[in-house]
Amino acid sequence: EKYQNWELIKKAGPTATMASQALKVLRLFLLKPIKPLTGVTDRFVRRGYFGGRTEIFRPEYHGSKNLYCYDVNSLYPFVMKENEYPGSFKAWTRTYKPDQMGFYEATVEVPKNMYLPPLPVVEKIGQSEKLIFPTGRFSGVWSTIELEYARSLGVKIIETRRGCTFHNAGYIFRDFVNTLYDMRKEAQAKGDG
Repeated sequence: EKYQNWELIKKAGPTATMASQALKVLRLFLLKPIKPLTGVTDRFVRRGYFGGRTEIFRPEYHGSKNLYCYDVNSLYPFVMKENEYPGSFKAWTRTYKPDQMGFYEATVEVPKNMYLPPLPVVEKIGQSEKLIFPTGRFSGVWSTIELEYARSLGVKIIETRRGCTFHNAGYIFRDFVNTLYDMRKEAQAKGDG
């Protein structure tokens, strides 16, 4: 059958939460299980885990030219499919290794005039914590990908204190996304909502 794992997917049952259902389906597609992080490594990496950026930069348009709006079809699955991901933990390091997947505790300097600063930090503002994207000199934990992107925009990495690197697990979501996206297109073609 085209979707050989579909019977196993259906057995997960309707009572499963959406997150646990998604995890069960994903596990059917993984060639090797992903080992969870534990202890110090888990806490360190979570310091560099942030939600998405949602901001309005120009809420009104007063120009005379036509305005065009674009949307990406299934952006999250597309990104999951087209990127390599870290696998198992490799090593702790005090040396920044931009060619390896990892997370680093770093001090950076973001130019004061940068319109969209790229690196997030969580700061206590009043009684709550806020995700902000500051300029100037500050410290935090970020992935190699974030630090290299920031450097490409002119951000300086002043110092890295410690980091942890991971083995490259490759395109672990590609088959998962392709199969489920094909199933979605097939259902839509049949009018099955």
